[in-house]
Amino acid sequence: MMATLTADQRIEWLQAIWANFQKKAGTHRDMSSSEYHVASKWLSRGLPLAVVFRAIQDFSGKPRRLEALESAVNDAAEYHFKALGSLQALPEPGPLEEP
Repeated sequence: MMATLTADQRIEWLQAIWANFQKKAGTHRDMSSSEYHVASKWLSRGLPLAVVFRAIQDFSGKPRRLEALESAVNDAAEYHFKALGSLQALPEPGPLEEP
């Protein structure tokens, strides 16, 4: 889980998401209130930027709105947290055993 962010860090996180989305979508416009809400949910869930960036880049085609990426971000987040859980669940390395 992400550490608590300052207000400035939250703004930077949201701006990074928006910039990445605009590049993928090929658009230059302001974020709508519904798009802000979607991105804020991702931030509140503690999603790393890399997870959201991956979902944006892996999206097929040019998304018209950030909401179009919700399913892709949810899938990427599920994969990320499962992988992270698997890594955390690995047993401590033991001594090498001879066959």
